Amino acid sequence: MIVRTSADGTLILINQTDHARLAGQFAAHWGNSTFELPRRRESLLRAATFHDAGWSRYETEPSYDVDRQATPTFFQVPNTAKHLAEHARAISWLSGIDPYAGLLMSMHRTGLWRNRYGAVKTPAPLNKPSTEPLVVEFIEKHEQIQRSVSQAFSKDEIATDYQMLQFFDVFSLAFCTKEFQEGTFELVPTGYGKAPGIALRMELVEEGVVKVSPFPFDAAGLKVGFLYMELAPKTYASETEFRIAYFAAPHKYREYTFV
Repeated sequence: MIVRTSADGTLILINQTDHARLAGQFAAHWGNSTFELPRRRESLLRAATFHDAGWSRYETEPSYDVDRQATPTFFQVPNTAKHLAEHARAISWLSGIDPYAGLLMSMHRTGLWRNRYGAVKTPAPLNKPSTEPLVVEFIEKHEQIQRSVSQAFSKDEIATDYQMLQFFDVFSLAFCTKEFQEGTFELVPTGYGKAPGIALRMELVEEGVVKVSPFPFDAAGLKVGFLYMELAPKTYASETEFRIAYFAAPHKYREYTFV
C-alpha cells in the first residue's frame, strides 16, 4: 500500500493493485510512430496490470504501529516469509495464465532488489538491495526459474519488454507516491533492438494536465487516473481500529490528462 500524508495530517492511501492498474493503462495506450507497439502486447498489458498482485493479501490486513501511530508505505513493509510467499503465489498464478507475462512479473519482483537490472537510470529506486536470507533465497530461486522459462522467448524481446514494464511502474509511482512533480524518466525504450533507450520529460501545463516529451502514447489528450482513499487525521488505539477505518474509507478518483 502506498501511504502519503498531507500537510494537515490526512492519510492518502493507494493500494498497490490500484497503482498497478494505472501502470496497465499506460501500457494499454503505449505506442505511436515514434514508440513501437509491444510485440507481445497482450502479455505485456497483463504483466503491467497485475505486476503487484502479490500485494493483494496485504491489502486485506494492512499493518499499523500503535506506538508510532503510523502505517508503513510499501517499501517499508518487512520481507517476511508470508509476504514473500504471496509474491511467489502471484507469480505462479499469472504464469499459469500467461507464461510470458509471468516471466516479466517475476523479473519485476526480483529486479526491485537488483536495481531493476539497470533498466532505469532515473528516477532513483525506492527499493534498496537486500541481503536478508529470505530475500536472497527468493531471488535465487526465481532467477533460476526465469532462466529456464526465458529459453522459449527472444532475449531482445524480454529485455525490451522488461524495460517498458519498469517505465510503466515508475511512471505510475510518480503520480501515486506524491503530488505531481516535474521530472525526467530514463531509460525508456522506443522499440526493439534500439538500446539503451531515451529520456522522457514531463511537466505540468495546468492542474491535472501533464505534458510528456516526446509523447509516447497513442493519442494526445489521454485521460487516465487511479483510485485512492483518505483518512482524516486521527490516532488509532489498535490495528483493528485502523483497519476498520481503512475498509470504511470511501474511494476517490484522481484523473490526469496527458498531452
